[in-house]
Amino acid sequence: MEGSRWPRVIEGPDGVLTLETAEGVTEHVLRDLAREAVPPPFSVRALRPLPPVPPGERAITVDQTNHSVVAGETVVVKWFPRPSRAPHPAPGLLAHLAGFARTATPYAAVYWEDALVALVTAYLPEARDGWEWCVDEAEAGRTGFAAEVGALAAELHLAMATPSAVFPRPRTAVAARRRGGVADPRRGCAA
Repeated sequence: MEGSRWPRVIEGPDGVLTLETAEGVTEHVLRDLAREAVPPPFSVRALRPLPPVPPGERAITVDQTNHSVVAGETVVVKWFPRPSRAPHPAPGLLAHLAGFARTATPYAAVYWEDALVALVTAYLPEARDGWEWCVDEAEAGRTGFAAEVGALAAELHLAMATPSAVFPRPRTAVAARRRGGVADPRRGCAA
């Protein structure tokens, strides 16, 4: 991996994929994304134009399944250490919610062959881990935030149920997913 400018994906004999990144890889990948210089077998689904990203990167060290890196205090790259070739709902859902302003702006989904390996979103510098924040507030006896969280959840659900170019019939897609289908953003419904 030393000297590699993009992550390395290893496919085991059982077909399981493992993603390896190193320090500096995130910064380099973002520079390449900005120049639209993506080496095969990687590809990118752009969701919005990537903003200028100053140099520097640091890992987010809270316990999480994925490996998130803040780059230039501007964007977060969420690397998936165990990418899967199965369809992933996140890129389609992020594209569907492109006009929803109350979450971090999504910029891109990065693939290795057909496996999603990373999501690139805006970094929210004043944000805290939502679970920790909620627990801290509740333990301190401050519960006034619950109405705001409820309103945000309602707005998000309304946005998810609103037709878009990606999902013209979003409720049909959700119902099919519940039945075990996969939301197909090309058809706006389940595959």
